[in-house]
Amino acid sequence: LEPMYERLTAMLEERGFYTAWLEESARFAKDLASQGEPEEYYLKIRGGWQLTPRQQAVLRELAAWREQECRRRDRPRNRVLADAALIRIAERMPESKGALGALQDVPPVVVRRYGEILLACVERGESSDGITDRIETPLTRDEQGLFKQVKRLIRGEAEARDVPVELVAPRKRIEA
Repeated sequence: LEPMYERLTAMLEERGFYTAWLEESARFAKDLASQGEPEEYYLKIRGGWQLTPRQQAVLRELAAWREQECRRRDRPRNRVLADAALIRIAERMPESKGALGALQDVPPVVVRRYGEILLACVERGESSDGITDRIETPLTRDEQGLFKQVKRLIRGEAEARDVPVELVAPRKRIEA
């Protein structure tokens, strides 16, 4: 890694991008560190914005549990329980293992292994004070058009400077 670091540093200094690289690396590290809170993961689940505040509170509990379980078992999120299943559980808020097992996207093995835990998450979410941070809605059609225009401009500038567009402006940054 050290020779690669030295080569990369020399290339970036030569092109005048070394400081930008340091800034981007610090931003990336900060973003990764902020993703560490299992209680905040529900905010990243696509489709969750359509849920009511109470359902989002249930989704928050389910997503936090899944995140902790994934870390404990060292497994990808979808190998424990897919986002679609979390949303379906939050929508329906089942009160029994039978009701949980009847939900589309919730595999029987998940009901057997985690049924009681999932029902406890639903109960905690339902009885909580709600949520403070709602999941953001997707961009409107007009906003998507503007997003595409901005992305096109940034892509042109990035290509002109031979820099990956994802480093200049990741999608989330442009959307914000």
